[in-house]
Amino acid sequence: MIAEYELKARLLDRERPVSPPMNGSNRCDRCVAQAAVRIFLETPAFSALELCGHHYDAHAAALFSHAWWVDDQRINPGGC
Repeated sequence: MIAEYELKARLLDRERPVSPPMNGSNRCDRCVAQAAVRIFLETPAFSALELCGHHYDAHAAALFSHAWWVDDQRINPGGC
């Protein structure tokens, strides 16, 4: 899936946004769990959402149409 975002980024002719490593202070925008995925939205200011793996997996399909870049910092994305 990341390859699709990379292609989309090239088509938009924009640089990939800076996404610093996440740590224990990054919290999911939907719950209190530690965030592991940062989603940059297609907005002029590149607004970003930070989600835990559970909420990203649950909403990935809906987010795809609004996302410009996804920085998935999980150790084993999609795994157990």
